[in-house]
Amino acid sequence: MDVRENWDQLNRRIKKEHEAMIPDLFKIHMGAFEDLRKNGHMITANGQPVNILAHTITPDERFTLACQIGRSLIDAHSGTVDGRLAEICTIQKADFFPNCIAIALGAILENIHPGPPGMNMTVVCQFDTFNGSDNPLERNLSVLKTCFPWAVFLLKPIKKEPPQPVSVPVFPLNQMNTLFHADGVAKIDTARTSFSGKVVRGEIREGDVLNVTDGGGRQICPPGVVQAIFLKDRVEDGKVVGEQCRVLSKDQHADSLLVAVEIPKGSYQGIILSKKEGPNTAEKPVSSAPVTPPAPSSSGYDHM
Repeated sequence: MDVRENWDQLNRRIKKEHEAMIPDLFKIHMGAFEDLRKNGHMITANGQPVNILAHTITPDERFTLACQIGRSLIDAHSGTVDGRLAEICTIQKADFFPNCIAIALGAILENIHPGPPGMNMTVVCQFDTFNGSDNPLERNLSVLKTCFPWAVFLLKPIKKEPPQPVSVPVFPLNQMNTLFHADGVAKIDTARTSFSGKVVRGEIREGDVLNVTDGGGRQICPPGVVQAIFLKDRVEDGKVVGEQCRVLSKDQHADSLLVAVEIPKGSYQGIILSKKEGPNTAEKPVSSAPVTPPAPSSSGYDHM
């Protein structure tokens, strides 16, 4: 089954049958990109975190990637519930990739022939959701219910406590090949941040992947890709424009180093962007917490 082809088929069908639903489906479509940007660090593909990979490919390829990831998070098989035909889906990471999952689930259902008129099929969706979460997957499933009137959705959310915070990695800044001292930070939009500041060691190029730490090397957020460099900048209609360059050398100051990261709210003792050529491994966390990595998925994606 081709997830993207079936999702496109679903959109074409709904446009004919229930055009008012198209904006809801489009919202899920665009939300898949947000899933990758915000939580892509939890999954690797082709040997690198998905949030990094997503910024190195075209938007069309990025959406295909989102479809594939959504499918990798669903274990679906046919069965029966109370004597009725059913599609039984066990879903992973529902709070983190709700849009990717909804696209893949919509594609799975679009691939099923509903049978004679009036015949219903039960669709069982079992997934974990954290206490305090707004259960974004359930919100998306309400959209799919309208798209598949022959499906009777049986939702089985399993409430769990949020995971304990993992110890913050510490990067040895004195071992980094490149250091950028930020003197200003501005959020542009979801998962894009503009840093002003100066390169004090090495150089930064568009496409570089940078660590984001405080002045002591403690990681603030997952690494991100440099999307653009502006020596002089201004914001027009929500876009950063101005004097742009491809490489920022030592001692150069940039008004805007645009990086695909989202800085959590808080106070930080300085912000440093850094990179190290070759394997870039953080030092042992300040405190340790047991982490049991799951087995790699058969789809080729590793879920962390």
